[in-house]
Amino acid sequence: MPRRWSLAARWPPSPEAKLVKEWVEKGGKLVAMVDPGTQSGLESAFEAWGIHVGKDEVIDPEAQNPEVAIAQTYAEHPITQPRSSPFALATIFPVARSVSKSASAPATWTVTELAKTGPRAWGETGPLSSGQVKFDPGQDLKGPVSLAASSTKGTESRVVVVGNSLFASNGYYRLSGNKDFALNALSWVAKEESRISIRPKQRQGNHLFLSAEQKQRMTRFAFLVMPLGLLFAGLAVWQTRKSR
Repeated sequence: MPRRWSLAARWPPSPEAKLVKEWVEKGGKLVAMVDPGTQSGLESAFEAWGIHVGKDEVIDPEAQNPEVAIAQTYAEHPITQPRSSPFALATIFPVARSVSKSASAPATWTVTELAKTGPRAWGETGPLSSGQVKFDPGQDLKGPVSLAASSTKGTESRVVVVGNSLFASNGYYRLSGNKDFALNALSWVAKEESRISIRPKQRQGNHLFLSAEQKQRMTRFAFLVMPLGLLFAGLAVWQTRKSR
């Protein structure tokens, strides 16, 4: 497993990007993972293939860390089809940007938005350094936000663009459904659909991912409801014994 699969930081500017574009359009295959704030040099190529990579960072209030985007809904596509099973797991994208179908997608390319956040998330276009981030209508991208997209032309050209590379790095690769999403994307691009599946999970430490609201509920239950319940139960028992 390589440390990071993103090619964005290493792609040179236009001459090489032009060669990649021409190669894909002649039947080539490509998986691109482009982090927020990264200029891949292939932005114009993505648009030509019907994929728009947003100049934003996805904020997801339903995650414990709002900068971690959680894919909650998936398109009907070979990459995500196994997720219809009862064992399907969410995909975790730490520090992601939006990747969606371009408004001017050419008719010769078939584009699918593969994975989306919940409706409360948005694509933040302003700076995050202030620490006070909120959704600005008319400026930010309203959720649900698409986090990955595929595009095909004919029977050969296949492209997958993901707005994050960390989900496939060593630190996050085995979290939830990340491994399946990454490997399924590679298998589909390589036209090896027989390898697409939800793979058996190795026995390891379990991770529990809670939304901010769920975390608050558990905190209230553990530090308020349960102690008060035990206190009242104890008082009731003491009162009952005293009255005998």
